[in-house]
Amino acid sequence: GAVEPAHFYALLERLPRLKILRIPHIDSRLLDLVLTDERVPACIAKLEHLEVRADKIGSPAREPTVNWVALLARYPSLTTLDLDQTRPGSLLPLVTSPAPVLEALKVLRLSGNDLDFWSAPPLGKLAPNLDELYLADEASTEVDFRPALFRAPKGLRRLYLGSSEAPLVRPDTFVDAFLPRFTRLEHLTLGAGTFSSPGLLLALQRLPALHTLAFGRGAHVPDILLEHLVAGPLRIPSLHHLRLFHVSCTRAPPIDRTSPQPFPPQDERRTPKFRMSNWWRAPRWPSGGTEAGLAAAIETARSSGISVEGGAVECVGWEADFQRGKRAALLLWGERTGDYVEARQELGHQAVEEHIKGVKAAAAAAKEAAASAATLCESARFTAWVLSALD
Repeated sequence: GAVEPAHFYALLERLPRLKILRIPHIDSRLLDLVLTDERVPACIAKLEHLEVRADKIGSPAREPTVNWVALLARYPSLTTLDLDQTRPGSLLPLVTSPAPVLEALKVLRLSGNDLDFWSAPPLGKLAPNLDELYLADEASTEVDFRPALFRAPKGLRRLYLGSSEAPLVRPDTFVDAFLPRFTRLEHLTLGAGTFSSPGLLLALQRLPALHTLAFGRGAHVPDILLEHLVAGPLRIPSLHHLRLFHVSCTRAPPIDRTSPQPFPPQDERRTPKFRMSNWWRAPRWPSGGTEAGLAAAIETARSSGISVEGGAVECVGWEADFQRGKRAALLLWGERTGDYVEARQELGHQAVEEHIKGVKAAAAAAKEAAASAATLCESARFTAWVLSALD
């Protein structure tokens, strides 16, 4: 049966040394107990890390009278707070004056769907010693991180802004102008629709400690931006790590004659294009972005001592790999079925004829080798018979 709040409280009483508490979508009554019961902080006073995953964090009915953020201030060792909410709205409730202060808090992660950062309390007052701020709203098509950044502590060292892969781009919500507030910033991750290339390049000039820059899924990263990041007068001297996830792709395993039957189509409802596996997914390049531009930027960066990693790196060479896979799939299909019609359409008559000629030559060579082996085997048996007769 369901765990009763009284039983859960009794359990917490017996865990005075508890340092990490993860609450993944538990009964709302138990969540209310942890967040609003004034007895709990005394039970687990050594708590350092709190994670909460819930449809709604904090009971709306109780928020006007019991401010659970104020209770968090009673945890003297709480250094990491990770909140993930699936329902729309603000993650953190409004706080009354004077605002509670989470002195020990170093890492704050707020993620959810359609989050309202405008009504959140000022993070600079709530967590003045914050080092890392993670804000992610990957469901909303319109996300605005500006109010959170405007009131965030200036001493941030790590900042992550995650958005949906295809948001509605609104220049008035770009965060470029707010980034220079964080002069100690060392690690920056930007999602789709959060910045403009010109504004970001200017902002990065005022972040002297930045050593790691990352771009999330769907971020608009054209070739010109990459070029300026790794070379020329706008290059960031302190940059050592560039992490690129703005484009992605998938490849199928290589095809050869050991590929099991039945060869594609793998899905009986339709024939895959070019008789290839459905695992192939082409990268979707942003406007102004190309494989050649990305490859050039990676080469320039690495020659300058900047490490480059991330899913986008795997997209370099995808087209060439796809064409090789396409050729192998069509020709192997022809070998196994005798149907080279599609191969001739895609690869040309000459390429198919050369392949067929090579297959026949290989088969003839294999047959000749088998015959030679059989002859040697028979000769060996005859020699053994003669020797045994002489004995």
